[in-house]
Amino acid sequence: MSEDRIPAEIFHPSEFIIEEMAARGWTSLDLSSMAVMPLTELQGILAGGPLLAHHAERLAVAFGTSPQLWANLWMAYKKYAAMRER
Repeated sequence: MSEDRIPAEIFHPSEFIIEEMAARGWTSLDLSSMAVMPLTELQGILAGGPLLAHHAERLAVAFGTSPQLWANLWMAYKKYAAMRER
């Protein structure tokens, strides 16, 4: 196996959230309402802030996914960011 492999780039979960919002024609206010999440918390995530367990649960309700999807996206991003710092 080659040591010079380049890992795939991993994005902050906000990228996926923004894409899903656009595909569904939702605004931040729409998602905030459907996720029963304060708009300021959602804006923090969309700006690149942390995605906590309760955010994952609320996003899952709004998007019809599992909380684990959002938790996995967050953990993958955190691992990728840590690797890039090294």
